[in-house]
Amino acid sequence: MDEPETPPAGPRAFVRRFELPAAPTSAVVFLTADDRSVFWINGERVLNTPTAQDSWKQARSQEVSRFLRTGPNRIAVQVNNATPGPYGLLLRLTVKLADGCTVDLVSDASWKATAPPPQDWERDAADDAWPAAREVGAHGVGPWGRIAASDPLLPPARYLRGGFHAEGRIRRAVLFTTALGIHDVWLNGRRVSEDFFNPGWTDYRRLVLVRAYDVTPLIRPGDNTMGALLADGWYSGHVGYRGQRDHYGRQPRWKAQLHLEFDDGSARVIATGPGWRAVTGAVAQADFLMGEVHDATRELRGWSEPGFDASSWAPVDCGAELNPSLEWHPAPPVRVVGRFRPVSWNEPRPGEWVADLGQNIAGVVRLRVRGQPGQRIRLRFAERLNPDGTICTVNLRSARATDEYVCRGGGVEEWTPRFTFHGFQYVEVTGLDARPADDLVEGLALSSDTPQVGEFDCSDPMLVRLWKNTLWTQRANFIDIPTDCPQRDERLGWTGDAQVYIRAAAMNCDVQAFFTKWLTNLADAQRADGQFPMVAPLKVAGDDGGPAWADAGVICPWVIHDVYGDRDVLERHYDGVRRFVDFCVSRSKSDLTPPGQFHCFGDWLHIRAETPKTVIYSAYLAISARLAADIAERLGHEQDAARFREVFRRARRFKRPT
Repeated sequence: MDEPETPPAGPRAFVRRFELPAAPTSAVVFLTADDRSVFWINGERVLNTPTAQDSWKQARSQEVSRFLRTGPNRIAVQVNNATPGPYGLLLRLTVKLADGCTVDLVSDASWKATAPPPQDWERDAADDAWPAAREVGAHGVGPWGRIAASDPLLPPARYLRGGFHAEGRIRRAVLFTTALGIHDVWLNGRRVSEDFFNPGWTDYRRLVLVRAYDVTPLIRPGDNTMGALLADGWYSGHVGYRGQRDHYGRQPRWKAQLHLEFDDGSARVIATGPGWRAVTGAVAQADFLMGEVHDATRELRGWSEPGFDASSWAPVDCGAELNPSLEWHPAPPVRVVGRFRPVSWNEPRPGEWVADLGQNIAGVVRLRVRGQPGQRIRLRFAERLNPDGTICTVNLRSARATDEYVCRGGGVEEWTPRFTFHGFQYVEVTGLDARPADDLVEGLALSSDTPQVGEFDCSDPMLVRLWKNTLWTQRANFIDIPTDCPQRDERLGWTGDAQVYIRAAAMNCDVQAFFTKWLTNLADAQRADGQFPMVAPLKVAGDDGGPAWADAGVICPWVIHDVYGDRDVLERHYDGVRRFVDFCVSRSKSDLTPPGQFHCFGDWLHIRAETPKTVIYSAYLAISARLAADIAERLGHEQDAARFREVFRRARRFKRPT
């Protein structure tokens, strides 16, 4: 739908009223708009599309049955066109009713539209006099064309299994394991480690990391079985804010070697290979952004133990799409770093229970439930509540952030997702038969296990709480890489966030190994001309970080050296530092003032006090040149040090144009 004339930039309001003859059992909306939109049902905001300029190319979907009611309903969409020109709305709402009927609503001429929207129109407005919206045509009409598929691909995790016979007494057994994807390894019915999300995120085209575990106590004389659960993770799952997946490939892979040493001095290596078998089972969906679904009625009891009948499993598909280098993982693994029981329960709507954990974390919940066979328990996550006590999910954008557990029945069942995580303080639980027990859910905070080394205390509780907030923000955003947020459809390693926070991070925790790993991600993402990117690993966002963001390539190695006395980090990254400062000089004018055009995010999230981008450009050129000179001097590169000090001297003379 759009207007017949070329409209100016700005917001437009669309409204559709309708009646439901029976209670809805499910309802899914699919929505996109040029350039972006906000969607309300009966006055409650339930979905908004991202602000990215091309976000309309990817439709968004959400389950919305809880916002609908028997009788009159009103849906409202505000379309915001960022630039003059064509704009449009494409929407489909499919409602399944308790009586078995289905109601379908689409964006067509039955809608009403107006511009600009009147005040509070989204909640209630006299829209009867609004003109009818103009129906442009069916899905695929110009100038937009076909929109990308709305329903995200969410494949199940893969179960992999192989057996071996151990003759003789085992002296030592060490497992070396990695994956294109994320995985858990099992030996003889026991999970090898409680670490999450191995082997971490790298540019899988170049490098994949390996972890090693002493598994001597898990090996038995005679028959043994090794298995793995393999999920998409960063390799082929959803990453970032454009609804994209399969960033590196479409086929997750697992590779492992089990080194056995015997008392008689002999040794043997058990490796994954073509004799192994694979199947899907209880883990029906596993995605960082969308969530995890576990159907306990499909659990494969004993699947990683000797004697299990895997004759119906398929042979594994060997070979991989990529052939990266293998290196040891230098950083601590992601582990549970805190546990939080609900401080309160609330029932804002019948059957919709909301637990408050009392602390905002990144992680998952441990569910403990007694249910009937096939009973589906749904968990949704949020950082804030709406005024009516329901969870606020608007800031999640396209991240579904929903976990589901299907009960097998027959007693108390416990489940913890292994292949997803969420940013949350509140947990909405639906599907229960009665009021939740006090121990129904427990929040498990996940973070790279960087040991805490700093603490703050004083007589003012507010200042202490402020410090605790910074610590938990760090914990939530240090999950293998330093991210900007753990809840919405992003979770990227923004370089600007990393450089501005790294010194504070080092005061809270020992982050030397953590940043040693991430700086390899950053070096792998550096452009050939020396520029550093917006994010590392480099996916979704651009390879031109611009002032402050790109300077992480200089600032972060220096801080790690300055805090920990780590000379090696300077030696490893000196070439990248040198090439970056040379790049900054080459793109500047002859007097080192900013060029006429350059990318710069600017004073991000300022509050009515924006710093001019030219000032940011020159300030960061000066500080990077000064640090590069210090690094060169420490490493004995005297000529480079003198050259960089001259760049610093000239750059600091910049005067803002009047």
